[in-house]
Amino acid sequence: MLFVLAAIICAFVISGYHSLNDMQQRYSSAIVQTQSATQDIGLSFDWYGLTLVDTIVKYLHGIVDSKTALNTLKDGQQKNSILLHKYYANALPEEREEAEYISSQDAVINKILVDLYDAIETGNKDTINKLLPQLYNIIEPLCAKINRVIEIKTQSAAANKGKLSENIDELRRFLFISFAMCLSLFIGSSLRDAGEK
Repeated sequence: MLFVLAAIICAFVISGYHSLNDMQQRYSSAIVQTQSATQDIGLSFDWYGLTLVDTIVKYLHGIVDSKTALNTLKDGQQKNSILLHKYYANALPEEREEAEYISSQDAVINKILVDLYDAIETGNKDTINKLLPQLYNIIEPLCAKINRVIEIKTQSAAANKGKLSENIDELRRFLFISFAMCLSLFIGSSLRDAGEK
């Protein structure tokens, strides 16, 4: 009987260990997706939806000079490239369509930016006014896709956190049952020793 209890306790310990590993994986995944939604693709949204257009409009209205506009745009473009690289590394399988769309549209925007930088350097505001509507037409659906990605990542993180809570409850049960079995094993061993005396 004692050997059976010992074997059951071992089985519970192994199951608890696997449950703990699962908890660690779910926790890591939830953290990664939350960070990607807020710090990677989330900040990329700010570049397309705010910084890019806002800087061009400010330049056109004389609020910032060409040097400031170029520095802001080139710096933002470089940072966005890094953000997208991080995002692609953590993209979920269910985001594949959105990720491909974001990549393709980012490439189009980067081509427009080559002409835009040239127009700002030469002070050609007519060209800038022609390029601005092109950017608007790309950025609006692009930002909608980014919002969808943020939604998917948020749902994934929430699902992992919910399952993590279930894993914690399961591990708590394993520990309680293991403790009860250890106690039974101890009592059974003590009774056997007392009977032998």
